[in-house]
Amino acid sequence: MPAFPFAHPRRRRAGKTAFGDGCTTPASANEVIYDVLRNIPLRFKLVLILLLPSIGFLWLAGVSVSDSYRTLRNMEHTVAASAAAQKVSQLITTLQRERGASGVYLGSQGKTMQDRLPGMRRDTDQALEAVRALSQGNDQIDKAVAALGACRRPVARSTP
Repeated sequence: MPAFPFAHPRRRRAGKTAFGDGCTTPASANEVIYDVLRNIPLRFKLVLILLLPSIGFLWLAGVSVSDSYRTLRNMEHTVAASAAAQKVSQLITTLQRERGASGVYLGSQGKTMQDRLPGMRRDTDQALEAVRALSQGNDQIDKAVAALGACRRPVARSTP
């Protein structure tokens, strides 16, 4: 029975340390670790206890921030694509209106839609400029716009 009933069971008697002060060596690596940890100040022990969870928290926070940033970039690309799709949709709508009015104008041999057709052309031209600004030199869009001009010429010749 130990002299002090509440003494730690692994505590060794004075003179038996792991640091080579002329006494016997410890029996296992666990005893060496225990002796080292026992001699570390409490402040340093608390820092060691809190260090690993803090590092884990910082790592998870970094992963979360990285994912949020990636999501933000994807959302910005989606917004830009949505704006472009809206402008293209507006162009399609104005082209269809102009096409219908041109068909009526040509079918009536210039008797109807004569006053509305120039306004529709201006709307189409504005929508075309908005899409050209988005295209930034895209050859397919430039070719399509050039083909549109060729389709509009016969109607423009018969318009007063």
